[in-house]
Amino acid sequence: MKYILTGGGTGGHVYPALAIAEHIKKNEPDAEFLYIGTK
Repeated sequence: MKYILTGGGTGGHVYPALAIAEHIKKNEPDAEFLYIGTK
């Protein structure tokens, strides 16, 4: 499955997105991610 993760332009939004991606990846090793930010 493919997932889109989004956040603002600061690093504060990246770390929660990474935690979510890591959790999903544990359960779905074939998962793909795209992160979209403002900068």
